[in-house]
Amino acid sequence: MKKLCRLKRQEIHTHVRMLAVEGRKPKFVCTLCGRVASDRRQLCDPLKIRSHKRKKK
Repeated sequence: MKKLCRLKRQEIHTHVRMLAVEGRKPKFVCTLCGRVASDRRQLCDPLKIRSHKRKKK
């Protein structure tokens, strides 16, 4: 399949289940279009998302 960034509107409708799975726990965001994915190979220009841990008081 194509990278998520390259999907056209009509293709999104046919791959909606796969997109839902990829977007559940994203680890990367595309710096060009803002789409998110758990696998960096799915995006054109991926940037790792930092996880913020809350401090205990």
